[in-house]
Amino acid sequence: MNAMIPPAADERLIRSVGNPWLWLLFALPFSIPLWLRVAGAGSAGEVAALVAYIGVYLAGYSWAAHQALRWRVLFCAAAVALATLLVVRYDPEPMFYAHALALIAITLPLLWAALGSGVLLSVVLVVDGLARGHVGFELMMLLTVVFTSLGVGGFWRLSQRVKAANARLAELAVLEDRERLMRDLHDALGSTLTTLTVKAGLAGQLLAAGASERAATEMSDVADLGRRALADVRAAVSAGHPLSLSTALADARATLTAAGITPDLPASPAPIPPPSEGVFAHVLTEGVTNVVRHSGASRCEVRLGSHFIEVLDDGGPPAKEPGTGTGLNGLATRVAAIGGHLEAGPLPGRGFRLRAETPEPA
Repeated sequence: MNAMIPPAADERLIRSVGNPWLWLLFALPFSIPLWLRVAGAGSAGEVAALVAYIGVYLAGYSWAAHQALRWRVLFCAAAVALATLLVVRYDPEPMFYAHALALIAITLPLLWAALGSGVLLSVVLVVDGLARGHVGFELMMLLTVVFTSLGVGGFWRLSQRVKAANARLAELAVLEDRERLMRDLHDALGSTLTTLTVKAGLAGQLLAAGASERAATEMSDVADLGRRALADVRAAVSAGHPLSLSTALADARATLTAAGITPDLPASPAPIPPPSEGVFAHVLTEGVTNVVRHSGASRCEVRLGSHFIEVLDDGGPPAKEPGTGTGLNGLATRVAAIGGHLEAGPLPGRGFRLRAETPEPA
């Protein structure tokens, strides 16, 4: 067996090779010499043995090759037995074994095929050599049959490995795109929906307090946020969700203010290289969303530089271990993709820090 192919994998490859009818068409021309022998057979017994041999040979390709290993071994053993009967009983012609050798070499797993055809060929070589006193031309033809058949079997195994690899690549591409979509939807909608929820709650409180004008303003913002969320979903599905740091800062300020958390954010972002700007915007959005949702903080500070961004709050510890959430895992992937790293953890005493850092500009 090829060291790179586990036995179970090789077994699956053999059973999945080709279309049975195509294999039947492949084997049929090689059975013509046997049919010619049937036409010239001298007895009913010889005809029966030849027809049985032809049937095992053809069915071994078209049916047994796609079945469990025991069926393939059975058909190969039957082919060897019938070839031996024909050689011993009717015609001491070693070429009768050619079809059995081809069946062994192609339908059995590689190690079995090599060992089986090698043992059978050695036995035929010894017996025929003893009977004739020399190695005939037929035995050289049998060697050609064995190596050719092993080559055909190897080619089909290779084709099936390529097919399996392509199928796996397609599956991985689908999984990667699905993960990308999940990450983009989370990043795109997390902050928007959080702000929408906070503003809707605030509008309800204002209505209860009789401040209908302010409530109407908040509900107008809710409608705008709903439209933005729809646009974000469409952008994520179409594999493009551009997010600027300026927009993320404005949204973060509005979200924190609506949630009653004092924002301490830069008035405008410093010049940041394009690969880092989009990633920092996502880090800011996710960090502020987590502050509003989970921290119970009264203040949130954002520190921003050309190669780093930090989101700090004075709230309590997170509800779950840092780094175990979908959002932080997605951020870590984004940051690592541009050569940076992400840190998330509690501050001494009280509070939490989320920091993304990328390589400093040259």
